[in-house]
Amino acid sequence: KCSVILEWESEDAQKNVYNEVDVMTVQGVTPYFISCKACKINTYALNELEILRNRFGGEGAVAMIVSTETCNSATRMRAAALNIQVVDLNDIRQELAT
Repeated sequence: KCSVILEWESEDAQKNVYNEVDVMTVQGVTPYFISCKACKINTYALNELEILRNRFGGEGAVAMIVSTETCNSATRMRAAALNIQVVDLNDIRQELAT
């Protein structure tokens, strides 16, 4: 599914919080949460993706963030610490070259 809206239910329906995941898919029994960015990946995006994966996907879920910009080493380290796979512009170019 693309552009999936996830709802955090609260006791007051008017105070419910919504988040969007660009792509949600399942391979076998493994759910995948994929965030797509046309800008540099920032800590906020990584943290949000981690929370959504953990809350709605559980322990076996996979999170991935894809960007059309290059990703610096500090951001890659933060993503690795959160167990989020990163695909950036360099990865895309390398894949297209093969």
